[in-house]
Amino acid sequence: MATALITGVAGQDGSYLVELLLNKGYMVVGTERSIDSVDFWRIQHLLNDIEIIEDDLKDQNRMEIILRKYQPLEVYNLAAEASSSTLFKTPALIGEINALGVTRILEAIRIVNPKIRFC
Repeated sequence: MATALITGVAGQDGSYLVELLLNKGYMVVGTERSIDSVDFWRIQHLLNDIEIIEDDLKDQNRMEIILRKYQPLEVYNLAAEASSSTLFKTPALIGEINALGVTRILEAIRIVNPKIRFC
């Protein structure tokens, strides 16, 4: 069974992508920054069909561990900080997550398995 990893799985786009991938027969692993503080209402009906794990896009080593453990064929990066109040209060943190987070995922893919497809 093919595995897909979705960062930021609990958002609107994540919910649609989970449904699509499950219908195509994928095993879906979703990540969120903090499982305790995320509202999973958009994917509540799918929680029994997917695995949710915590991740931190500021920690490349953590992403390498996740990629080695789950061996996904595809990684979909939907994780981002998008709150307008946070954008102005902590712009450096936003850059860490939204820009360097992508770089860390790509570097982890390069190290673990460059054949993983990234979107």
